[in-house]
Amino acid sequence: GMYGEGRIRVDNSTALTVPARSVITQDERSIVFLLVGGNRVQAHPVTTGARNGDVLEIKSGLTPTDMVAVDGAGFLKDGDYVRVSK
Repeated sequence: GMYGEGRIRVDNSTALTVPARSVITQDERSIVFLLVGGNRVQAHPVTTGARNGDVLEIKSGLTPTDMVAVDGAGFLKDGDYVRVSK
């Protein structure tokens, strides 16, 4: 019989991720709703990367300290008031 041998090198890296349900597609672009002013949201474009289960990599457009709407994000509009829960 024949056999083969191979190696796969996997690099470790860190990535900014958000729950996949917080990323909405509008007009062929990805957006999230950022919390601004304590209880309002603002639509903000992001560039997405790899998906791993229920989380989605954000390549650009967010910082680690940004707070995004998750539950009900698909029903929000720019400037809507929200209730914040942690």
